[in-house]
Amino acid sequence: MRKPFLIQSAAMQRVCQTQEIGLYDQYFNKKEKVVEKTTLCLREDVRLMLRDKFRKAGGTGLYSHKKATALGHWSGWPDGLPSNVHVERLRRHQLKRLLEERENIEFVMVSRNK
Repeated sequence: MRKPFLIQSAAMQRVCQTQEIGLYDQYFNKKEKVVEKTTLCLREDVRLMLRDKFRKAGGTGLYSHKKATALGHWSGWPDGLPSNVHVERLRRHQLKRLLEERENIEFVMVSRNK
């Protein structure tokens, strides 16, 4: 069984802990804040997942969308989701779908034989 992705920064841990207080916020009609914080946590989880898959395929250094696009492509990417878009531009339902399909998504490095 795989380990769940851990949120590294203390700031993101505090943001995700506020999800537990979400019912209190919803009671006082602050749904937008709860949704925003949940989306931030989803983005962080997706970012960590993509970075791990990128490194597992042989990518080195800091992960970035631009670097991954230059070095290879994603296989098993869910249909209907844009693969050439930065994580910050994905919507909440798209982030959830990526996390649901994490087992099928792999990064494929392009060979550089010249």
